[in-house]
Amino acid sequence: MKLTEIRQGEEITLEVIINGARYEFKSDMVDAADGGGIYASPVRVQDKVLSFASDRIVVNLVLNRQDHPPVVWRRISVETTVYKKNTLYRITSVTTGLEENRRSAFRLPLGLQGVAQIGANRKASDVIVQDISESGFSIVAKDDIENSDGLVVRLVFSDDGASMSLTGLVVRKVVYGEEKVLYGCKLNNKVVALSRYINERQRKQILKQKEVTLEQGKIVGYGDLRGKAQNDADDRKENAIRGLSDSSTGRIKSDRYRNVNLNEGDHKNINYDRYKNLNLN
Repeated sequence: MKLTEIRQGEEITLEVIINGARYEFKSDMVDAADGGGIYASPVRVQDKVLSFASDRIVVNLVLNRQDHPPVVWRRISVETTVYKKNTLYRITSVTTGLEENRRSAFRLPLGLQGVAQIGANRKASDVIVQDISESGFSIVAKDDIENSDGLVVRLVFSDDGASMSLTGLVVRKVVYGEEKVLYGCKLNNKVVALSRYINERQRKQILKQKEVTLEQGKIVGYGDLRGKAQNDADDRKENAIRGLSDSSTGRIKSDRYRNVNLNEGDHKNINYDRYKNLNLN
């Protein structure tokens, strides 16, 4: 498949790999470009266009299609340019796009604390949000629930001022040991706010890397870009999972949720204090 076969306005994903750390950013095809390329909307960080002009960075382009495998162009060239008075990416590729059988939803590791209700007749309890994607999420809980496949899971968590409320179905369970059970959940429907949160979280991860600075919209000073933010997330996840079995003051106070049922309709403006001792109907 040629780049120019991507339709105008069609959503694409830029898969950015920096020394093993992987990020994904949503974009869209704006117009065809000379030489068989395309113009695409750019990724912005603090109102500056993020440039990938370095041999230390690998960028792939992914076109996700319903009912068909995604098409992937590997090691594309991404040039920041001005087209019709707008700053855009000019994307070219020396190869054609190939269909690949791959998981379309990128999983973002988090390691954050949250509160979840697993099953309609159970109380909400503390969990660790291990990772999320546009199609699902994984949590680590203390309770090993029998016959958990298909149970409804309602999850709320906050991160740097952003509050998320997600509802999904259990599709996978992995028991790590006493009081450490992972539940993989598939979202019931697409959540627009989740897509925005994932993109913003990745932008912040890039900004937190001390080896990366932004200068006139370009990444400079690459060094070892394994991704301190991702390492920090892994550390937080491990510490938080250990915290499920102790009573450290840094944990979410589960007493606040002892009489809380997370029911349908709690998907906006989550404020934990607001739901103290309430049933969310």
